[in-house]
Amino acid sequence: MSLHLDPNSSSSEQLLATSDFIDESTQICTFGDVPIAFLPPSAIIAISSLHNISEFIDKSYITHAWPANVKDIYARTVADRAPRLFALSALFNGSHLLHDLFMVRKLGDTSLPLDHDQRVSTPWDTNGMLGAFVREQRLVCAPLFTVGKFDLAAWFRSSLPFVEASRRDDMREGAEEDAYEVKFHPEHVRGLDTERTYVLREYAHEDLAAVAIRSSLFGFHCEGKYFLVAQGVAMGTGK
Repeated sequence: MSLHLDPNSSSSEQLLATSDFIDESTQICTFGDVPIAFLPPSAIIAISSLHNISEFIDKSYITHAWPANVKDIYARTVADRAPRLFALSALFNGSHLLHDLFMVRKLGDTSLPLDHDQRVSTPWDTNGMLGAFVREQRLVCAPLFTVGKFDLAAWFRSSLPFVEASRRDDMREGAEEDAYEVKFHPEHVRGLDTERTYVLREYAHEDLAAVAIRSSLFGFHCEGKYFLVAQGVAMGTGK
């Protein structure tokens, strides 16, 4: 999928097109009792192209009168330092929220995830939109995992990059609190055959997983819990 904003469209039309694209691109499933929603990297790249960023900047009453070379530098800097921040801010108020976050608050992708303490006084009254941004930022915060790594981290349970997930009590072993069958989005795990289904085991803390690590593919921390991913078993889990 691609998103190429029409230079002849209005700011509201561009926001609508971006919102529709995000709706179509968002990956959704349920993990236990938690609804999961995230944008894969390819969607974030499509939204945050230099062309689209430039269009939002050009339509903003804050920046439209800037000299062309200044707007170009601004757009290129945002594309380099804040594509995820831009992708989500575009959903709420386009370049107005972007200018507030990036220029006033001096934030970028390395600042994610944000919290409400980022609030400041601005002429554009975007504090309310910041609250919406914080609530929805999981969409652009799905982690990237690598097979063979066991010290990985994920910010939100609600943006773990699963396309399918089901709890399996009959697969629990030893010290884990829960066991699941999961399939991963192909853009979010390096070195994994994402056509297959895998066993995900959840532990109260990493020490309890010490033995299981030896037979696992990778592991990560998320919201105070530790998770291990292992090959599926014969009973319908990918073999």
